[in-house]
Amino acid sequence: MASCYRLKINQQWYQNNCGHTTIWNFMIDNIPITRHGGDKQIPKFYFDKNYIVLLPTRDEWATKNVLLSDDIVCFTDGSKLTSNGASGASVFIQTTEEEYIFPLGRLCTVFQPEVYAFMSCAKLCTVSSKDNLSIAICSDSQAALKAMASVNALQS
Repeated sequence: MASCYRLKINQQWYQNNCGHTTIWNFMIDNIPITRHGGDKQIPKFYFDKNYIVLLPTRDEWATKNVLLSDDIVCFTDGSKLTSNGASGASVFIQTTEEEYIFPLGRLCTVFQPEVYAFMSCAKLCTVSSKDNLSIAICSDSQAALKAMASVNALQS
């Protein structure tokens, strides 16, 4: 059953309702949590990125020596409340003074809302601008920024 579940969440399970492929139906009937799947994904490698990640030093932040000369400047944040487990992401586009809030429920980790905020910001900015504009996305999550800088990015 563990192999069946692993193959299913990796989108490598082929169902034909005969033989060993009936295991999945058995799991759904007897182990309800398997219906929810998981958040594990097969890694894809992207070597041609059209963005860069800059991590200013503490001194640069302290002396306010961080220059943003981009066409669009955004700020993102993601959080999870310890009191009730609710999580969410937010995007503020400074250039147009637009604010977006995305409730994400109780099943997220602390990291996931941060990355969701990045992706939502990038999508909002690229959809709204028709030109090839430069976009700065500012975040307080060093872990999420380093994940975005990694060559190994996960598929959506």
